[in-house]
Amino acid sequence: MALAPVSWDAPPAYNGPDVHLVSIPASVAALRSGAKVYPGHVGLEVLLCFESLDSTDLHDLDTLMGGDVADCLPLLRPRVAPASIAAEVSFIAGQRESAALLGQFPLYRLAERMINSLSFIRRLLAKIRHLQVASEAESNGTLSSETLVARENFDAMRREWTVMCRHWGQRVRSLEQSRTISENSLRQGHRDAESRHQARVTDLTDQVAQLQAQLRASDTARQAAERGADERVLDVNASSISSWGTSRRSM
Repeated sequence: MALAPVSWDAPPAYNGPDVHLVSIPASVAALRSGAKVYPGHVGLEVLLCFESLDSTDLHDLDTLMGGDVADCLPLLRPRVAPASIAAEVSFIAGQRESAALLGQFPLYRLAERMINSLSFIRRLLAKIRHLQVASEAESNGTLSSETLVARENFDAMRREWTVMCRHWGQRVRSLEQSRTISENSLRQGHRDAESRHQARVTDLTDQVAQLQAQLRASDTARQAAERGADERVLDVNASSISSWGTSRRSM
């Protein structure tokens, strides 16, 4: 199954079958095909379309194979943090499961092929349903080769459409999250700048108050010094006048 395309121009509005975009390790083949890569768990990853089996698919499988088929198939879980994945891989149960897989299957593109196997099951079920419909149409004399081709084309377009919807849904959520983070960071930056400016204004205001207090103290000291100098001049003048008067009387 081809890797998910990434060149759509507009996000559609669609609620279709349960289709997932899962990240797998980027292989040489994926890089050569021009697939877009993303930073992932310990390296680059690419997106792969994964169609999970719904209740109708499982019922049809039970009818064809018998038994509880759902218990024999892997289940898709929500995306987990890389730290949690690393913890599970290092855990003894994770090591045993990995060893069991690698003991039977080569490591190269193992994740891609394991995930694709479920998508192939779903597509195989779709072909079986088409053949059943074709058999009924043949019995009624209404079968045509164009009908089967049209159904296959419709399924292919449906897969492309649902993958596009999922891709853009993830892209929009990622952009919204990035926008929220950027807005919060910008608001915090404004608050920090305002706090720094306010602290600077307070500091300058305190400095102005101190300088004004020093100026008033200097003014007071200057005025006191001037009054002291004036008083000393008056005292000297008074002493001079008194001495001059005494000397006149002596003559």
